[in-house]
Amino acid sequence: MAAVPWKPLFWERFGDSFTFAGAARDCLAAVAQDLASPLRGGEEDRALVRIDKCDRKLAEAAKFLAFTVSGLGTVEVLALRCLRSDDVEEIRARPRARAARERASNAYDALASSRGHLGAAERLFAATAIANDAVEEERVDVLAAIEAALEALDAMQESRTSDASVPDVVLPRVQSRTRSAAETPNLVGGSSAAAWISLGKYTPGSLVRVALNGAVAELEAAHAALRVIADAIDKDSKLTAAALGLSAAAADWSDNYHKSFLALGAAHAALSTLLAVKGESDLVFLRCAPQLGLNRGGPGWICWEAARADAERHGRAALDHLWSASSFVDYCLAGVLAWGSAGQEARELMLRALANAGQARVAADRLPHAAGRAFYHARKVLQGARCSEAAPTPSPKANHQ
Repeated sequence: MAAVPWKPLFWERFGDSFTFAGAARDCLAAVAQDLASPLRGGEEDRALVRIDKCDRKLAEAAKFLAFTVSGLGTVEVLALRCLRSDDVEEIRARPRARAARERASNAYDALASSRGHLGAAERLFAATAIANDAVEEERVDVLAAIEAALEALDAMQESRTSDASVPDVVLPRVQSRTRSAAETPNLVGGSSAAAWISLGKYTPGSLVRVALNGAVAELEAAHAALRVIADAIDKDSKLTAAALGLSAAAADWSDNYHKSFLALGAAHAALSTLLAVKGESDLVFLRCAPQLGLNRGGPGWICWEAARADAERHGRAALDHLWSASSFVDYCLAGVLAWGSAGQEARELMLRALANAGQARVAADRLPHAAGRAFYHARKVLQGARCSEAAPTPSPKANHQ
């Protein structure tokens, strides 16, 4: 394929990705500023407004980072398929884009950690009998996670002009998102035992939300939208740019293109929100453990740790597959078809997009099963709490595997 058709798309996606990363950075900086002061000590309603505002800003940052990662994925696909040029800048841009994508992914993980801590801070804040220290530690953890995300984004911006192909910033994914049981301080002093019991009981309930959802419906809708496009390519393999602009079917094609990205965006938003709920649940449970005398080394706790790690792994895999699907769709529709040469390459790209969307759906289907196991084991662990004020455990019939 000649170099001329793909150059504009290559550089457009390369530049747009850094623009989206900058927008995500602005959102994160705004949240850091909003959370610079303690949550308690003023009007409760005002603090809740602050938390809600920050939550929406973090969700917006997650959306921008999703655009960043998928856009840089498009750059990578273009480089792999089309890079035959002697242009020094094009050759140097490829490792920069790869490094930038890794750093953006690291920033996303740190952002996801901040959303979990913010949810935990809100939950602890709402329990007025909980000591201020616990609320403040979660607020500080939000800021620490945001700082890690900002560092990764700063490193990403540096990669725009750097030749380094290996990222300087490597933030651990699962480990960075939830505090380990050993790191959770005992803050019984100044807090009501009944408040901690209530928070402990909240954890299984929030896991039910994850177990009953999993964002499978949104991912199925995204897969179906991509299938429509793939079927349309199969029906008209000679589709050209002129046909896209002049034929009666052009409006339908454009509409399907738009719908596919709306569906992919909705799937990402659903997954991102669900993982934030799961992260909040994990952190609250870790906070409750020392207060309720839970057996953190027992079989039930170990099973809960494994189940929550599985849930997070499946959710993250779904996101990765979703971003890859978006990259292939973007290259196919904004590149191959726009250049007026559908044929076999367009079919291949859409098949790869469908495969990734299907894998995302499979991973999302595994997420609620893992969350269900975490729910079951969290309840079992709570049954062993040494607090005499613990409420009776509901019937085993309510347990979910």
